[in-house]
Amino acid sequence: MDTNLCEFCQSQKLDIITKYLQVKTSEGKAIEKGGEVLQNERNFSFHPKIRYDMDKNVFYVWIAVFTDNENLESAKIHYYIFHSSDVARFDDITLPTYQVTDNQKTTLRINLAGEILNRGKKYSYECFKEFHNNFSVLESL
Repeated sequence: MDTNLCEFCQSQKLDIITKYLQVKTSEGKAIEKGGEVLQNERNFSFHPKIRYDMDKNVFYVWIAVFTDNENLESAKIHYYIFHSSDVARFDDITLPTYQVTDNQKTTLRINLAGEILNRGKKYSYECFKEFHNNFSVLESL
């Protein structure tokens, strides 16, 4: 029995591909400096539960919501999307408790454009530029 060809690859055999997404959302907290609230920066709690390379099909989607009020329609939303193996690029996954606790948090300061403003002592957060709105990584295998 013939089936319709895949529109993308023009192949008869269609493979089922499964992807696992760990999705977390964080709402930015206002930053006060010198008695003034910074308008274009917020602190976000970054708290990955997938802390090690689990499989080629496991991805992390962190959604950072930048808003001044509860009106989410006017919020600026940033998506940071990466493979679970990428956690080692910006965090120490060798800690003995790293895989068994989810109390290990990092506060990331992010501006309205979605840039991570933290400067790590041991690790760099530069890779978040790659992760920012990186929906195409979900198409990779």
